[in-house]
Amino acid sequence: MSSGLSQLLSHSRPTDWNSTVTVTTETTLVANAMIDRIRERAPELEAQAVANESNGKLSDTTLGVLNDIGLLKALTPAEYGGADLTIYDTLRVYESLAYVETSTAWVSMIPGVQGKGLLLLKTDARDKLAAGGFPFVSGQGAPTGRATAVPGGYRVTGRWSYGSGLLHSDIATGVAVVFDENGPVLDETGQPDAFLFYTPTVNTEIEGNWDVLGMRATGSVDYSLTDVFIPSEHIARGAFSRSLGGEGQAKFLSFTGWIMSVHCAVPLGTGRRLLDELARHARRPATFGTRLADDPRFAAGYGKAEAAYRSARALMYEAFGDAQERMNNGETATRRDLTNMRTASVLLHDVNVANATFALRESGGTGLRTGLLQRLFRDIFGMGQHIQASQPTWGEIAKDYLGEGEGKQWMLNRLL
Repeated sequence: MSSGLSQLLSHSRPTDWNSTVTVTTETTLVANAMIDRIRERAPELEAQAVANESNGKLSDTTLGVLNDIGLLKALTPAEYGGADLTIYDTLRVYESLAYVETSTAWVSMIPGVQGKGLLLLKTDARDKLAAGGFPFVSGQGAPTGRATAVPGGYRVTGRWSYGSGLLHSDIATGVAVVFDENGPVLDETGQPDAFLFYTPTVNTEIEGNWDVLGMRATGSVDYSLTDVFIPSEHIARGAFSRSLGGEGQAKFLSFTGWIMSVHCAVPLGTGRRLLDELARHARRPATFGTRLADDPRFAAGYGKAEAAYRSARALMYEAFGDAQERMNNGETATRRDLTNMRTASVLLHDVNVANATFALRESGGTGLRTGLLQRLFRDIFGMGQHIQASQPTWGEIAKDYLGEGEGKQWMLNRLL
């Protein structure tokens, strides 16, 4: 581990690592213990970062540490032996992990978030899928598959991009549209009949095409199915608009809301680490001239970057805190809760991208070369390109704030 990370972890400010909003739940102590263990094991996780990037996935060593801490089961429903963290504690835990290493945090969130979707299935179906332990589920929700009805289910062919963590997964998921001899089959609303499906990852054809700018260790490869049988009990219609089942936290938030969480927690930790590393760079003695920290122009820009990040983070915790308080009272999160969470997420990504650009320019040759600052820049831009943080989402957000959200609900990144 770099001496910088050691110092940052040992001297981290409570307000940077812990929420400034108090939301007490039964999982708070579990989350606190996970955060403590993340700090303890941080050297091991960071030591694997470069090799993981080179390999395009997490190493067995990294996965072993994540398992030891309990992070791969942190969001697994309680009835399947998981910690079943609340949405609020999820934010806290994975912010802490992302501070150590972005791709590691992203991949460790995936099985919990995508696994929540199994609660859309009937109990006996998901029990069978979890018979050998709750599975690592990976995939994405673009309707790029084509399904044909056959006795007992459907045969699905299609290709999907950016299957985060797919190289580590047991179960792959995707969305397919039903076709017959006349074309797309329409549902009772007149829309194409589409469903989310689950199938063992061994049924997929995995492409080795993860040749991207950032988030390189997430193994978010493209994947395809060719005439694969999907039994009816392994599909869910209306997946992104439905509430989830189960006995724990899942039922208080839609599947869309849980998917949203990965795009909130991880950039929080990465954005904080970027600013801390830039400050550390700025404090270094200058080879000639003055330190970067003594340059009034840089100092003004850094102050603005801190203000922007801290404001976005405060909004994030406010939005999640309001939703969690409602959930603690046994109520489901509202459309406005999800709008506020979505707003905070897209704002944070925009702030991080601006701050990363500032950091790269101000760090000069250091940021240009292979190293931590460069990796943070690349990871932030990688996350910022995700459709969940895309600029058209601001227009969707505005619908609710303009008073035109009545009767609508969030489905992935759209308010429909």
